[in-house]
Amino acid sequence: MSHNRLWMAFLGVLAGSALPGASWSVAADVYEPFESPQTSWRLIDYDCPAMRVVKHERRFHEARAGNGCEYLEVVADLGTYVRMGSAIPRAAAIDELSINVWVRSSRPGIQLLARAVLPKSTRKADGKPVTTWLRGDVYEQVGEWQLLSLTGVAHQLRRQEASLRFEHGSHLTLTGAYVDLVGLNVYGGPGRTQVWIDELRVTGAVALSVAAEETGPHFGEQANGFVPLRRSADLLEGAAPCFVRAIEYRGEPCSMLAQLGFNAIWLPQAAPEKLIDEAHRHHLWVLAPEDASGTKPPDMLLPSRTEAAREGAAPDRFLTGAGVEDVPEAAVHAAHRALRAEWVHDQDTPVGDVALVELATFSSGYALERLPERLQYQRRRWPRTPMLVVLPSGPREELRRQWQALGFAPHEAWYDSEQLMTAAWCAAAGGARGILWRSPDSLDRQEPAIQLRRSQLRWINLRLQQVEAFLAGGRAAGRVDTGQPRLLGYAWETDRAGLLVLLARDAEQQLCGKALARRPVELFVPTSSSSDRAYHLSEIGLQPLLSQRVAGGITVRLEPEPVATCVVTSRETLATAHLAQTTHRLRKDLLSAKISLVAQTQSLQQATTERLDTPSREGRRRLEQATQAIAQSTELSLRDDVAGAHRFLDEALVLLAEVRRNQWERAVRAFPNTVASPLCCLYSTLPWHEQLKRRWQGHSWSSNLLPEGDMEDLAAMLAAGWRRVDLRADRAVTVRLTDSVARSGRFSLYLAQSPGPGKADCPPAEDAAVEILSAPLSVKAGQSLMVRGWARVEAAQQTGGGLVVYDSIGGPLLAEYLSPSPAWQPWVLYRTAPQDGTFTVHFRVDRCAEAFVDQVTIHLLQENISHQ
Repeated sequence: MSHNRLWMAFLGVLAGSALPGASWSVAADVYEPFESPQTSWRLIDYDCPAMRVVKHERRFHEARAGNGCEYLEVVADLGTYVRMGSAIPRAAAIDELSINVWVRSSRPGIQLLARAVLPKSTRKADGKPVTTWLRGDVYEQVGEWQLLSLTGVAHQLRRQEASLRFEHGSHLTLTGAYVDLVGLNVYGGPGRTQVWIDELRVTGAVALSVAAEETGPHFGEQANGFVPLRRSADLLEGAAPCFVRAIEYRGEPCSMLAQLGFNAIWLPQAAPEKLIDEAHRHHLWVLAPEDASGTKPPDMLLPSRTEAAREGAAPDRFLTGAGVEDVPEAAVHAAHRALRAEWVHDQDTPVGDVALVELATFSSGYALERLPERLQYQRRRWPRTPMLVVLPSGPREELRRQWQALGFAPHEAWYDSEQLMTAAWCAAAGGARGILWRSPDSLDRQEPAIQLRRSQLRWINLRLQQVEAFLAGGRAAGRVDTGQPRLLGYAWETDRAGLLVLLARDAEQQLCGKALARRPVELFVPTSSSSDRAYHLSEIGLQPLLSQRVAGGITVRLEPEPVATCVVTSRETLATAHLAQTTHRLRKDLLSAKISLVAQTQSLQQATTERLDTPSREGRRRLEQATQAIAQSTELSLRDDVAGAHRFLDEALVLLAEVRRNQWERAVRAFPNTVASPLCCLYSTLPWHEQLKRRWQGHSWSSNLLPEGDMEDLAAMLAAGWRRVDLRADRAVTVRLTDSVARSGRFSLYLAQSPGPGKADCPPAEDAAVEILSAPLSVKAGQSLMVRGWARVEAAQQTGGGLVVYDSIGGPLLAEYLSPSPAWQPWVLYRTAPQDGTFTVHFRVDRCAEAFVDQVTIHLLQENISHQ
């Protein structure tokens, strides 16, 4: 019997079986014994760079039952799938549908699939119906016949609904979904794979009628192999989790921002209707407050889900913090092109949808590797509210005001790519569901530093898009001990896969970035499944890694990338296939963005080096090597050698980072602490630092102007204006003058913080219970000050902690962080007043720490008239 005749049984509908009003009818079961000489399977698609079907035929006397079976022999390169399929008549996507086939193979990993078609939803690209693959059993018994089954079709569709809506829009409907193709992923790994197929059965099939396509039940699905974790803390687009990539709007064209990879813009005031229309055309959310009255930097972002859409507007993106079940149907289909926002201060429990958190990062004493821990504490304050983390894309306003007061142009300064990329990953590792980049300048300006910033943000957005399934639909599992002291590891988990991101571990990464040389390392990757495979997810693609099972996970060997390395573990081919496809779609953009940022970095760094008083010969040699590597990468990219181009770009990144770090370390060596000078808080302002040193020659510092900084008389301190500010009432704090430890004289200021009643741990400095303020000092615009002091910090080993020192000019975002030390530590802050006012120094305790402060002095820069 021919193949086509075998399927005729499927079309045999029982006459008169449809009840009045029924939308379906029962069809007979289908059985394919593979006894005819004609093959019935065909190649559907594959993701391997090189693949060919060496043999495809019906073979006899090798079958499991009867005489015949179908035989495939595939030779493939690195990849994740080679899909073969056999068409079947349309069968309703219901749980009663069951597909079974016997398979024998020379390699494990062959998986049974079925293609579901959504006839009422079309793809934007070609107008054809949306399709998705359903997964069945995976072949494991190498060399033996094994029955593979696929059941629970409707259940699988429901689990996949979120990602399909994310990919195709919230208008997607799965009414009338049906299965029209049985598939097999015959990819068994690089090399040759042999597959025998026999006895295909389809049971429980229901034939669709026209009425069913119009009134049938609504199903959902997940096409990319990742199951989003349903939590109220998810951010949703339609019904799909998403990771927000927002930028502070400075008047740029929305088309440019969309090309840079942003999906949202933020304004501190109400958004005009014209801007909302433009953002809508380029698929950007607009995050804005209800009105323009609140100009103070916000603590909380509260998009409203109840704002009525404009009449007649087309449905667009919808962002909410509620679960799918909690969103009113009318709201989902409304045109929420502008997300209205209100700002709330000093509340532990926000009344809105999204918490916006801004902590000290770059140009501060806080190590970037501590950012996830600090963010996780904030997450505990609002466990049911999604969190967006605010990061600076350019130098902070606090620094820019000081530079302007000293006569330097702020728009010429820039952060390096390693700093920005590390901060983005650390923010995500802290549980963020999105990032809001502060932008001090419009991104469409043409200054070299701003051109570099555009390329950096585009590159970071593309890398985040690669793993959005983890960041948006997964769970941040926290820090991981990789077994490598110079590597910092953070993990994410979904139901079907795991992600480990490796970063350079360095205590001063927030001040000057550090890159990793590409040397092979062996590291530990945690995984709960013994069948997980490990892959390196690079900008080139997904490459399998050699791994070995150990207790609690696997060990792998790889060469880390200079900035961030992604390692994926999964036993699901659908998950790895999604990652491979996503990377393949993005890889040209990733390469062009990386070429731009490396070339622009080299140009700016060359100019910075030439402006230094004593540029090193070794630094110039490495800059020349980086220039040659960039030229080679550009040439290879023109030949479409993506892997070779990235290899030379990585080499250039490492060389440039080494030069920056060496020059920066020489500049800060004279200071007791690294954030002492506002001109040494980042690499690009080092020439200004040298200019300022020359300018200040012939000047001296005044005598101490701060009263009672010797901490000897409490009554005198209070009379002079020293103050204690109680910030929280639920903490156990101690503030006093103590004679147990002193740097000079008899007494020192003692600050201690311990957990309150029922508390297991102390909060970070951002939520400290008490703050000490020095006596105020009047300053005039342009005056430069030097603040000096000594501190000794002790902290419990299990909780850590330290002393945070900042001033009223730099603010808490430029704070100095003093870690525990058995001896007294000197510290110094140089500041320039941008305007007339009062100047104070602030002290806070971080975590469960004890701190002693002594000999605090403030001096003003004055012209040196007398001989020194």
